[in-house]
Amino acid sequence: MRRICLFLLIMLSIALLFSCGSTPPAATEAVDLTTAKNRADAALAKAKSVKADVSVKADFDKAQAAYTEAGGLASTSGDAAITKYLDAEGLFLVAHDAAVVKREEARKQLDKAKSDIKAVEDEAAALQKEQGGAQ
Repeated sequence: MRRICLFLLIMLSIALLFSCGSTPPAATEAVDLTTAKNRADAALAKAKSVKADVSVKADFDKAQAAYTEAGGLASTSGDAAITKYLDAEGLFLVAHDAAVVKREEARKQLDKAKSDIKAVEDEAAALQKEQGGAQ
């Protein structure tokens, strides 16, 4: 009986944890044109901060095209411009994340190369020491 009560208490706690912790996603909130543009601008700056425009050019160019299109739509169709700015924001963030991953992979490869060089240098020093001691 005690185990059953403990089990039910744990299940109730888990259910409460998941039900109380849920909030509606940010995308469902109403966004005006200025807010959408500011969000896209912030995402653009974030992407440029990790040089996404160079390291993942195709992704960045896709985001830049959406951003430019949104700018063109701003004067004629506000809702379409908002949608495009939010699309651009998402694409800039994807480009940022891809650039960060690429940078980290490059950093790991560089560290591995440094480690390999150090191992070869140590081996060469040991061989040189052996040869010096044998003569």
